[in-house]
Amino acid sequence: MYYLLDVFHKVSSKFDIRYWAECGTVLGYRRHGGITPWDDDIDVDVHPDDLLKLVGDEIEEEFANYGCSLCPIYFGYRVCPISLPTFGNSVNNNTTKNVAYNWPFLDVFATAFFDKTGSGMRDHIRYKYLAALKWWPEYYLTREEIQANEVSFGPDNMKIKILVPDKVDDYLGRIYGDDYMAIAYQELDHANNRPIRKVVCKITDRGPGQAIRAEIPRHPRTVGPP
Repeated sequence: MYYLLDVFHKVSSKFDIRYWAECGTVLGYRRHGGITPWDDDIDVDVHPDDLLKLVGDEIEEEFANYGCSLCPIYFGYRVCPISLPTFGNSVNNNTTKNVAYNWPFLDVFATAFFDKTGSGMRDHIRYKYLAALKWWPEYYLTREEIQANEVSFGPDNMKIKILVPDKVDDYLGRIYGDDYMAIAYQELDHANNRPIRKVVCKITDRGPGQAIRAEIPRHPRTVGPP
């Protein structure tokens, strides 16, 4: 998952795409300095004005150069390995015409500006598509929070750069409550696309999830002399 996030950060930088990590990925950064040890996917939001930059053969080929595919899904896109790594899994998703996605994956949420306060100003950001709003109607960011900051992320053997929202503590407190640094829970098994029973427990491990070393094959068209 560190690899997928690193790839997305590099491709976004090349194509001038503004993004920020969201929800559990931001929580992992704040609480663990990397991926939460028991997390099983990565989530990012893309700035409303940059969503169309993800469309086209050029950017798809750029992801393919890293052995990844950019797949449409009901909330935006999903970045998946083209070929399954040794520990991977193929996950069906019946919300997107029964398309199967290679796990692990990185979810890319499309966003849109909206008027949250009734002031007539579209000064907040939420998910763009109705299918995503149905699942997560309360999720939003302020314009200030999307002034993303670049931070170091991950264990010492896999330190990468990512973007996170400004005012991280305000953002996380609104989503998870004031005790997000002290308790943890999981509700969805992404590798098998199924809910799991929510069990709340106290945090005992503040270290980041470690990187699993597994080769992701590169796109055949990019194979050549070193």
